[in-house]
Amino acid sequence: MCGIAGIINYKDGLAPSPGAINTMVEAIRYRGPDNLSTYISQTNHLGHARLSIIDLKDGNQPIYNADKSVSVIFNGEIFNFIELKKELFPDYPFYTSSDTEVIVALYEKFGINFIQYLNGQFSIALFDNRIMKTFLIRDRVGICPLYYSQVGQTIYFSSEVKCLLTVPEIDASIDLASFSEFIHLWTPLTPNTLFKNIFEVSPGCYLEIDKNGIETASYWDFEYHPGDLDVSLSEAVYLLDNLLEEAVKIRLRSDVAVGAYLSGGLDSTIILSYLRKLDVDLSTFSLTFADKQYNEATFQSDVTDYYSTRHHSVQADNYSIAENFIKCIRHTESPLFRTSPIPMMLLSGKVHEEGYKVVLTGEGSDEIFGGYDIFKEAKIREFWARCPNSTWRPMLLKKLYPYLDFNKIKSTDYLKQVFGHNIAQTDDLLYAYHTRARSTSAVKGFLTSFVKAQINQDMETRAREAFPILPGQFNVLNTSQYIESKTIMPGFILSLQGDRMLMANSVEGRYPFLDHRIIEFAARLRNNHKINGLNEKFILKKMIKGKIPESILNRPKQPYRAPDINALMCSKSNHLLDYLSESAIKKNEFFESKKVNLLMKKVLSGKAQSVKDNMLFTIILSTQVWLEEFNVYQ
Repeated sequence: MCGIAGIINYKDGLAPSPGAINTMVEAIRYRGPDNLSTYISQTNHLGHARLSIIDLKDGNQPIYNADKSVSVIFNGEIFNFIELKKELFPDYPFYTSSDTEVIVALYEKFGINFIQYLNGQFSIALFDNRIMKTFLIRDRVGICPLYYSQVGQTIYFSSEVKCLLTVPEIDASIDLASFSEFIHLWTPLTPNTLFKNIFEVSPGCYLEIDKNGIETASYWDFEYHPGDLDVSLSEAVYLLDNLLEEAVKIRLRSDVAVGAYLSGGLDSTIILSYLRKLDVDLSTFSLTFADKQYNEATFQSDVTDYYSTRHHSVQADNYSIAENFIKCIRHTESPLFRTSPIPMMLLSGKVHEEGYKVVLTGEGSDEIFGGYDIFKEAKIREFWARCPNSTWRPMLLKKLYPYLDFNKIKSTDYLKQVFGHNIAQTDDLLYAYHTRARSTSAVKGFLTSFVKAQINQDMETRAREAFPILPGQFNVLNTSQYIESKTIMPGFILSLQGDRMLMANSVEGRYPFLDHRIIEFAARLRNNHKINGLNEKFILKKMIKGKIPESILNRPKQPYRAPDINALMCSKSNHLLDYLSESAIKKNEFFESKKVNLLMKKVLSGKAQSVKDNMLFTIILSTQVWLEEFNVYQ
């Protein structure tokens, strides 16, 4: 991946100086350390920081058409560019062998509808000087970030918010309504960000910019038609196997070495199985943890032994997590609910150290094939709602959360209190999220009265109105998949924990499970091919049986986690705690100092051990760091 930035003004025009665009691009030079290029016209200033992966010699951007009336800068990859060249452009005068030039050729042939032909991950800025329009385009699921802001008649865009914050005229204050969305759903509702007047191009959308302003259009979205693919399980397995092999194969296209992440779980191991089948020289990269409850090294060893990979690992201990916390916030440009992005940054550092620029990784499988507990929890709650007085139906939750001591629960009152909120409202778009949101939104109790008063208390209504689907349009499972795929996946998994942690070390991640053909295929499967009873990712397990180690196939699902309080208390000289001092809390006037002090006493006494305590401590600390690092004010 790379970094892009731009300045557009079709009303007043732009000064010919490249100073502002150079400053913007330099702010994200780590995204593209191999080359920096700019394009200056009367209406568009474009900047590109390149991470060279395809066509190392001639692929610097912008890329133009023959008469230079169309200019493109682009972050990401078009994986099917070879097929597109062969099938659609046998006589086109290509002057590079890069995938970027295919974007120009497609646009000349199909106009803005060219997007439908792309199989890839991308944020694209395309300037057509003939019709005086600029298009800002983001990939279907939101792998590549793209932000913008408007000041008067001038529009600024970039791969990261910090580029926009180099522009003095852009307001850097916090958007409190978006913060409310963030603490409920782990991410602001697109296109909002935590920064007032800074927005993102939403996944599956593009902006059309001309002298009349900005228009937004959607070109793709998740749709679910379970059972529409009327095939047997064995036939579905065969079709999926072919799709996944092709998705992995085209994501190997690169003029530099490609490695693979190995978590020790099902998804990364499946990707390795295809790499072995394709006779790829396997180099794998894994995280290990000093804390045994997070460590998956045994499973990782099972896989590396099975496939004889050239394996590299990095251990995340409490000290390394604490010492990289502030750096992580600088890259995420956001507070965090958990420390899990930090070890991922350490891992991409290892990839860079070993000389790799590209890794394949397994994100997206859980969202697409029903791998998360939140989906199964929603199924159990729906089943429970059919007979709300049942004493045994809620006990199915024990299969999801074995750490709850169900033997001490004498009635279902406790379960109703924790999991029974709005249990009968199965058509609610947020049905699966009530339990999680009630936990994460507990941070509201620590906000000052002034901040609370500014936050829209009816966030859930705004959230429901933000999604372009209707209550009851999809069943409970598919609705849950939709919301997860539109919120946490692009806003946290692919962004804060994905793109930002990879690009911090100039590494590109590629995601075979997020090939749009696989997403669309899975959306037509019967739902019991995804979750069979409470057996998640059922079809994947059927497909891969006998091709991976049995220990991986049969292991209980272990979500990726990292230590929070225990790690953050290990900073050198406890310097992170300075952000939670009474003076620091009062300076920002965001949290109530008395309540933070009570939480700190609990932490220092060693009594803050619950999931909720860890989440509260991490979000309050990271918000304090974020406010300071980005000079955010109310």
